[in-house]
Amino acid sequence: MKKLLGLLIIALILVGCGSGGSTSTPVDAAKGYLEAVKAMDATKMNEFTVPEERLTEDEIKEANDALTEGGGASSKELFAALFKTDFTFGEAVIDGDSATVPVSWLGVNVEKLMSQYMTEVFTKAMDEEFSALSEEQQTSEMAKLLTELVNKSTDMKDYKGDLKLAKVDGKWYAHSMNGENADFLIPVLGE
Repeated sequence: MKKLLGLLIIALILVGCGSGGSTSTPVDAAKGYLEAVKAMDATKMNEFTVPEERLTEDEIKEANDALTEGGGASSKELFAALFKTDFTFGEAVIDGDSATVPVSWLGVNVEKLMSQYMTEVFTKAMDEEFSALSEEQQTSEMAKLLTELVNKSTDMKDYKGDLKLAKVDGKWYAHSMNGENADFLIPVLGE
């Protein structure tokens, strides 16, 4: 379970750290960035991220490797569920070289999903057959469980967030979610 939660944390860090995908408007930059987030495409996110906040190639490879071992598919499916519909972008509020773009989307109710997941994980943990599995097998089983719950989930929620951007050399880029956008996913993770 620790490994799966670790993979989810790495996924969130990956989402936060996105060369060349900037655009001439804050809304276009926000669209490019969040579509890359939704696809969990770290290389593409980097293109839309403020240059000083980007991941190195080694960091991208490390994050992608972590996401694909023992549950990466579940991480990608979870992110697809978090962003079930296309994003809706409001009008950018520009203040010099800074901008904020309001964003809304429909996604699975993560609080309820994780509550259900934890209940099932604790039930499994008490099962002797499950306890006899290796750590790798347990991680795989928990990833499958999360995938099943995500795919079956019908409890959806409307989410809203303000994405912060910066203008660098005449082009707009999103701030990393490890930086000024650290609170963007707070509504998804439970307030």
